[in-house]
Parts: sequence; structure tokens; C-alpha cells
Amino acid sequence: MTPPGWLAVCVTLLPYLYLTLVLVYGGLFYLARKKVFLGLLVALIVSAGVFWRNVLLPKSIQPASGIEAIRVMVWNVQRLGEFSQRTQVSQIDCVAQMITQVRPDLLALLEITSHQLFALQKRLNIPQNHCLWTDYYGTGQQKFGGLATCVANAAAEWNIYRKRQLHLPPNWKYLFIEVQPPENISASPLNFLALHVAPPLVSKNEVWQIVKKLLRGKVEGFSLLRETLRTYEQQVELQGMQAVEALLHIRNFRDPTVIAGDFNSTRDAALHGELRQTLIDTWSVAGMGFGATRYWGDVLPLRIDYIYTTKDFAVQQTQTPSASCSDHLPVVSSVFLYSTTP
Repeated sequence: MTPPGWLAVCVTLLPYLYLTLVLVYGGLFYLARKKVFLGLLVALIVSAGVFWRNVLLPKSIQPASGIEAIRVMVWNVQRLGEFSQRTQVSQIDCVAQMITQVRPDLLALLEITSHQLFALQKRLNIPQNHCLWTDYYGTGQQKFGGLATCVANAAAEWNIYRKRQLHLPPNWKYLFIEVQPPENISASPLNFLALHVAPPLVSKNEVWQIVKKLLRGKVEGFSLLRETLRTYEQQVELQGMQAVEALLHIRNFRDPTVIAGDFNSTRDAALHGELRQTLIDTWSVAGMGFGATRYWGDVLPLRIDYIYTTKDFAVQQTQTPSASCSDHLPVVSSVFLYSTTP
């Protein structure tokens, strides 16, 4: 069941709503010294600890001797600054430098054209057949934005067995590759998927327009607010459908699987609760803090980019390296297979 638009917004902003209430009740208790405010304050802090205990107390598991971790990286590269004032060459250099620094084995890139991917592969010396690209609608138009999966560590002798585009409703695409890692990583093949869930279709300019109209007491502000919430509700429903469709594909896989992408939703959204029933959110296990990957309106930090794995994996470390090449930060996880440990 899809939540109403106002509730979906509250879920997206849940940590900040909690923080606001903590400040309010903390202030009221300080001023009034009433036990009811202290009780509410304690209840909020305890429930916040229950909801977000994993990100406050991350767990890191070290692989056994002789077992190498798999480094997975996902990054929405924002069309390499195509619509900004930055040059394509400088953006490619910036992204290439970060990828070189991280040295991922498996790489998912989002919001990238075929031509941009080719230039980046050339810059990083990644063979052409080590990447799979599609535009978001599967038209084959190389100038359109899309997503890519790559085996970025060519020196480690990873082999790609299969490559395939997969379908999401209503006419969206995502990518699947089956790879064979070196023997010191895994004796069995791995599945790697790149996914970009539908965006919310609510811009910061629309939100500011609503706020301005409401502050001026204009009636059309309420109409615009209802329309915007309705649009957001429809997109939340579509996001849930796309996540469930991807999860159905993963459940049919026999081999260990990693899925990485921009889910355009925060961890408290219903779709992530569904995913966490079957998969491991690598940041929730081994990341520190809330792991913001994008600042909405250049102000509000949100975690909307994720790496999930099947429960065949253990997570050694997850980070969001600082980078100025995009409006998103990359997510990098080091994982390894339980089955490879002695």
C-alpha cells in the first residue's frame, strides 16, 4: 500500500523531524522543568536509538587470511557536468581520479551517456567489453543519459559471462552482468546489477514556490501543495514497484548478488524495508553516521544511493568518499563471501 504524499514526505525527513522534536521538548523541559517533557524527550531518544542503532554502531568483519575483499563502487556522475559550466574534460578527469583512488572491482555509474562512458573507459584503461551501458528507456540513443556496469579492475582477471538489460515498470531499464572473480576472491560466479529508481519529480524550485505562496497567504499555494504531494505519492508508488520488480529478479538468482544504485529515497522508505528483508544494506552494517550522498536544495543531506548484497556476503567497510565532480557522493563498500572463508 502506497502511503499518502504527506506521510511519504515525513518518512523522507524522519531523522530531521526527530531532531526537531528533540530540540523542542528539550527546550520545553529546560524552561518549564516538567516531567512530561522529560519523558517525551527520553522516549524520542530511545526510539531514535532503536531506529538508527546500526548507523551509530557499525559492525566491520575482517576476511580470513588469503581472502581478498571485493570493492564495489556506485556513483551518480550527473552527466559529467554536461548541463553545468564545467568542461567535459575536467569532469572526466575528476571522476577518473576518484575511481583510480578507490580502485573498485565492480563499478556502477549512473546518469552517464554512452560517449561519456567511452571517454572515461579510455581515460581509465578499462577495455570496452568490460562495461555494459543502456539509456534509461532502452532506446540505444548514445547521447541519452543512462547507466553502466563495469568490471573496473582489469588487472585482477575478472571474467564477464553474461550481460543483459532488465526491465522495470513502466518502461525503465536496469543492468545485469554475471562475472567470475579471481580464485582468491570466489570460486563461484557473482551477479552485479546497476539500478536507478525513478526520481520523485519534485524540484526545489517547486517547493520554494509553494513556501512563498503559503507565507503570503495565497490560496493557490494550498492547491499547488496538494498537486505536488499527489505527484510525490505517485512517484513513491512507482519507486516501490520498481524495487519489488528488481527484488523478484534477485530472488530467482542462485549465485551471490550485489545491487548498487540511486534509489531516490531515504532508508526509512517502505521500499528499503522490503529490500532489507532479503538483502544487506552495506551502509547500515558498516557505515558510520547517516551516510548522506546528496544535498537536496544544496542544504538538506539525504542518503539516496545504496549498495545492497545478498546474505552470502559479509561487509568489511562502507564509505562515501568526498568528491566535487557531481551533486552525488559515491558509495564504496568492501565485501567478501562467507563461503570463501576457511
